[in-house]
Amino acid sequence: MNETAGPFPNDDAIDEATAWFHRLREAADDVEVSAGFQRWIERDEANAEAWRLVSRAWRLSGDAAEASVRPRTAGDGLDGAGPSADRGWDDTAGVGMPAARHGWRRGNGRARGHSRRRAAPRRRTVIRAVAAGIACLAVVLAAPSMMRDILSDVSTAVGETRTVALSDGSNVHLSADSAIALDMGESERSVRLVEGEAFFDVESDPDRPFLVRAEDLTVRVTGTAFDVRVTARRFVVAVAEGSVDVSRDAAAPTRLRPGQRLSIDRTTGHSSVTSIDVANVAAWRSGQLMVEDAPLLDVVDVLRRYHDGMILVASTEAEARHVTGVFDLTRPERALRTLVAPYGAGVRAVSDHFLLMTDF
Repeated sequence: MNETAGPFPNDDAIDEATAWFHRLREAADDVEVSAGFQRWIERDEANAEAWRLVSRAWRLSGDAAEASVRPRTAGDGLDGAGPSADRGWDDTAGVGMPAARHGWRRGNGRARGHSRRRAAPRRRTVIRAVAAGIACLAVVLAAPSMMRDILSDVSTAVGETRTVALSDGSNVHLSADSAIALDMGESERSVRLVEGEAFFDVESDPDRPFLVRAEDLTVRVTGTAFDVRVTARRFVVAVAEGSVDVSRDAAAPTRLRPGQRLSIDRTTGHSSVTSIDVANVAAWRSGQLMVEDAPLLDVVDVLRRYHDGMILVASTEAEARHVTGVFDLTRPERALRTLVAPYGAGVRAVSDHFLLMTDF
């Protein structure tokens, strides 16, 4: 097709879109703010394009944009007609972008009659949009980190790994930017993986079962060695020695033995068990990330824990990609470039500590 986005927004439109994003996050239910936003979005098609680019970038940045920014519309009590086919809400941006009129099609946000030769300037616009929000995004991301430190007993910084010796003789190897909370009781030994990834080498004690919990996931063992990873989208458990029973909510447990890996989609609940070389379980302990047919965004989540800065994915195609390979965790930027190169994606250094993965 010979179609792409609408009018190329200037820097002022990008700045205004970023300001509206934060204003709407703070006052999503404010009718006056929503009305002002509606007037701004309809004033110029370039405003709608700027909003679409900014909102997509923030949505794909992860937890910072999980809360949907959906302003109240005319159908919610504002004057005038409610949303219609030519002024609906475009959910492809993930944050309630009003679909623009005058040639825009609901769903893909593209207009007729524009050449793909404008793709490069459009990518530059995405970069400017993201750069405009870096400072605010850093503040948003700092809050979960502070909460993590409050909830955990042991944590690691970005790029840092460490081994924790427990009172029962077990050892926990913490991956980068990870955290655990401990509860070593007389009848039960419990470790909560608050965030990130950890490899557990458990001392056998049949009278005191060892439980690893990650939100609603529970791994039950008596003595074994296994790895647990939590990303924004999945739980992954892989066993190197012994066996474990993995359960979620009230579901029947799944028994895993050496060389087996369980992956659970946190949204759909779909799970699958695959084989893995036991030598590759928790390969991150030697500075390597080994993946086989893994969702690309999950791999990016892991690389974020090793990169001293931010990695933002500004491509909707990334969600459908799966990757296989061995990546160097000691050089996360190079690993990211190697990760996306086979798919024609690009990695741009917006600043010394900020990487942007652009469209495929």
